[in-house]
Amino acid sequence: MNLAAGIAGGRAYLAAYGTGFGASGLTFYDADVVRFFSPSARGLDAIFVTALGRAGSARDGVLLSNTIPAPTRRS
Repeated sequence: MNLAAGIAGGRAYLAAYGTGFGASGLTFYDADVVRFFSPSARGLDAIFVTALGRAGSARDGVLLSNTIPAPTRRS
């Protein structure tokens, strides 16, 4: 199961970077994630999550650090 999660995470990274977005893999144990995805996740453990997206800016109405520029999107 861990190998399958690693492969899926790697594919998500490649897809994100290939389309001009960013990705970050997070390894942790968090019961709140399992509760959020329940009932389909009931009885499982969340230990790896991949966050995909782009950096926000003040004009987007998102309260994130904008010290890292958003990646340039390909045309």
